Amino acid sequence: MNQVYLQPYSWISRTLNMPEASNSILKKKVPAGTKLGAFLAEVAGAYPEFRKMVFNPETCQMSEHVLVILNNKLIQYGEINELVLQDQDNITLAPVLFGG
Repeated sequence: MNQVYLQPYSWISRTLNMPEASNSILKKKVPAGTKLGAFLAEVAGAYPEFRKMVFNPETCQMSEHVLVILNNKLIQYGEINELVLQDQDNITLAPVLFGG
């Protein structure tokens, strides 16, 4: 089993029942060979608000309002279902900011 860490920011934290203003991290054990998309689908199954606002496991699509960062590298949405998670991987979910 691999240990991975999911750190959400801003409103995404609320979808995981975490305080928005904290640096909370969700720690999860995943089997070796788990892909990032499968991990996010598992999280979506456990957190209905996350499923509704961030990740649709039926289509394996992320919301266009969310950036996915794996070990400090921005991930393209097309890569989510291909990347295999490794032990101690850090997944960051951050909102795309708009404005002026």
